[in-house]
Amino acid sequence: MDRMRKAIVCDAIITKFRGNKSFNWDEIHSEEFFKIIDGDYFVVENQLNFLLGEDLLEKYTIKEEYGIHSYLHDREYIRLTPKGFATLGDIENMGYVGKEKEYQGKKRLDKLTLYGVYGGIVVSIIISVVPIMFAKKTSTQKQSSMTVKVDTTHKDTIQFKQKK
Repeated sequence: MDRMRKAIVCDAIITKFRGNKSFNWDEIHSEEFFKIIDGDYFVVENQLNFLLGEDLLEKYTIKEEYGIHSYLHDREYIRLTPKGFATLGDIENMGYVGKEKEYQGKKRLDKLTLYGVYGGIVVSIIISVVPIMFAKKTSTQKQSSMTVKVDTTHKDTIQFKQKK
């Protein structure tokens, strides 16, 4: 599953809780809940668990919440946390699709910057090497050679003679 599909599924799950709704696991397992989000229940369940781990959703029971002791109130429900409500309130910017679009744009910009740097390096090398390759020697430049003769009798003396 690619990043954008995961982002779309996460945002769809978050918007499913719009209106301060809570769902128990039986409702989540029903086809009515997950079919609208994604055709595969296991994809939805994995993203639900991801959102629980990200602290956008939380599990609770009515018994824990309100102190009602009854067998019927032992069911586990899922609802948005305050962080989840903040994300739902600005889903375009704080949602996973918005973050993914921002990431893709930054990745594209980084790639363009890298190409620009590489292009600049290549151009500067071409500008500095081409004039050297096509430079002509002038007639005023004479090549001179120099020979070095080492006197072996006096090891600390070196004599230079220049050919003319």
